[in-house]
Amino acid sequence: MDKIASFTVNHLKLLPGVYVSRRDTAGDARITTFDIRMTRPNHEPVMNTAEIHTIEHLGATFLRNHKVYKDRVLYFGPMGCRTGFYLLLAGDYESADIVPLLQEMFSYIRDFEGEIPGAAARDCGNYLDMNLPMARYLARKFCDEVLEDIHSEVYQVAEQALEEGKDLPPDERIANVLLTACSRLSEIGAMKFIEEDSAYLLRRIPAQVKAEHYHSDEVHIRDLLEESGLTPRGGIALAAATIRGLILTVSHQEQIGALYPQVLETLTHGACEELFPRA
Repeated sequence: MDKIASFTVNHLKLLPGVYVSRRDTAGDARITTFDIRMTRPNHEPVMNTAEIHTIEHLGATFLRNHKVYKDRVLYFGPMGCRTGFYLLLAGDYESADIVPLLQEMFSYIRDFEGEIPGAAARDCGNYLDMNLPMARYLARKFCDEVLEDIHSEVYQVAEQALEEGKDLPPDERIANVLLTACSRLSEIGAMKFIEEDSAYLLRRIPAQVKAEHYHSDEVHIRDLLEESGLTPRGGIALAAATIRGLILTVSHQEQIGALYPQVLETLTHGACEELFPRA
């Protein structure tokens, strides 16, 4: 027999993250299977059945009731190796497309209190095998170490570009940092998510989480500008808001069209020349 696709993945190199496992076609429908890998295979302890079972009940309940995705969810369940979960969605997606959804789902599990949905003899074939505290711990760990880290990677790339360009004129230095960050965002698809979903997802994120993370873009940008030692004309606040505005264009590449790279370069260099004028 042929080896199935999931057995061809090198599990010695596989790290926790969100991956597209496969794409299938059923009739006219496209189906995307995601590998939500929560622990590092063959490197750290696997999850026990009780916490996996709890995450399955909470995650499935959340997804099947989601205002935007409930009609796209085909399946959510654990891997036999107990290192993660599979999520099947109707449609053609990339990993970054569902990061906001997973942030929302794992935040829901992390903060869940009360009776676990379906944890009763009538509703479940093994209802006593549940561990809510451990499920909450694992959800928090995945949020902090994986989902949030996807976001912070771009700023590490920006910091490196800032250091490498320290001998450039200020306007060119900041323009290079911005273009490098936007290029990385495009590569990993971190800005690509369905526009109609974004406002709904923000409303559903707990206020404490939103207060901590939603403004983090501008905080990171301010930190990078202060680290550069440069003083923008108009002040840090204006520069940070301008740079954030330019970064947001990455999510509108399709609307801008084939000339997007040239448009971004024109806007970036023009803004940086205005913010960091040469003597």
